[in-house]
Amino acid sequence: MQQTHWNDIYHGTVNSAPSEAVVCKAGEGALFTDPSYRPHLAQAAAGGHHAYAYYALHTGTAPEIAAQARRAFMLIGARPAMYDAERWPAESGSPAGMVSLPQLCSAIDAYRGLGGVMWVCYLPRSMWALMGSPSLSPLASRKIHIVNADYQPGSETVGSPAWAPYGGVRPWAVQYKPCHNTAPGTWAQAQSVWERGVIDAPSPSPQPPAVHVVKSGETMASIAAAAGVTLAALEKANPHAGHPAGNFNLIFPGDELVIP
Repeated sequence: MQQTHWNDIYHGTVNSAPSEAVVCKAGEGALFTDPSYRPHLAQAAAGGHHAYAYYALHTGTAPEIAAQARRAFMLIGARPAMYDAERWPAESGSPAGMVSLPQLCSAIDAYRGLGGVMWVCYLPRSMWALMGSPSLSPLASRKIHIVNADYQPGSETVGSPAWAPYGGVRPWAVQYKPCHNTAPGTWAQAQSVWERGVIDAPSPSPQPPAVHVVKSGETMASIAAAAGVTLAALEKANPHAGHPAGNFNLIFPGDELVIP
């Protein structure tokens, strides 16, 4: 089991450096743009950290949900992103409350329809319960991974209760330390851990599957062509490839791929 630790950062105040990757808040609701978003991206780039983005999605009418998707894409563009689905107060030009699952799915579809990259949603178990504990199969069918939050000791360990399925879906990541604001600084963070490059042990065979280490300039398509396999077969053999997992258009040197 390989894991990557990352920081969830926004416009609060805490003096802390990022870890292996950061997820930067871009905006919220109908009006709010995080003033620290661009500086955080620049700081992450300067430190050599992978930087993703998230957008706090508020409830609203269908046009309001679509408008938030447009704002999110306007701010984030081609950078991999996720929605933060929680019960928000009435602020940022949006009403209070928790988005419904259909609203969340509509927002995801609208964002992707604009060309946005989204394979992850922050939807902790507690927020899922407030949503009415629905089946999360509509997210699974969209290949959306969910992020849980559990601040109990040991929750970062895969196999702990924090990783138990809900809504028929197993969390792909767990936020195990809450955001804290203790001193002036540049980073406000909540530490999380996700699974990366999870490959089941192969059945005993004379020839185990080959593993390809991604080199600079390579793509999934070029690797498949060189290996003599179809792109679809390579993607199927590596469901957790990409950043985030499932985003096969974004692979990095040093990633490992199983050649089927």
